[in-house]
Amino acid sequence: MEYKQFLEKRLVVDAFCCDCPAKSYVLFIKGHAGYSSCTRCQVEGERVNNTTCFLGTNFLKRTHIDFINRSDEDHHVTDTISILTEVPEIDMVNNFSLDYMHLVCLGVMKKMLLLWLGMFKKSSVMFRLPSKDINKISNHLLS
Repeated sequence: MEYKQFLEKRLVVDAFCCDCPAKSYVLFIKGHAGYSSCTRCQVEGERVNNTTCFLGTNFLKRTHIDFINRSDEDHHVTDTISILTEVPEIDMVNNFSLDYMHLVCLGVMKKMLLLWLGMFKKSSVMFRLPSKDINKISNHLLS
C-alpha cells in the first residue's frame, strides 16, 4: 500500500520587530516625526520645541480594517498599500511591535537623565549632554 501523504503546514506570524524608520518603510506610513505617525491611534501630533509631540490620552485606536481602507490618509505616504496586507492573518496594526529604542531610550530616558543631572534650564531643555557628563554616567555604570 503505497501512498503519499502531504502535510499542510501553517505559519503564523506573531509579530514584526522593526525600528521606526523600517516600520514606516515597510508599511508605507509616516515616519516617527510625522504629525499622523502613531501606529496605534489616530492622533495628530503638534510641534513643541522643534519636536513632534502627541499630547492627550483619549484617541481613536487604529484597526487593521482602517489600515486596509486607508481611512486616515494623513497616516499613509503613498497611494499604494503594503504587500504584507495580502498575507492572511496579519494584523497591520497589532502585529508590528512598538519601537522601544525610539519611544523609551531616545525619548523618556533622555528626559529622565536631564532631570536627574539637574540640566533643565528655566525655559527650555538642553537636548545634548556634554561629553564630560556622558563620561561621568558611563563611569558610574561601569563601576
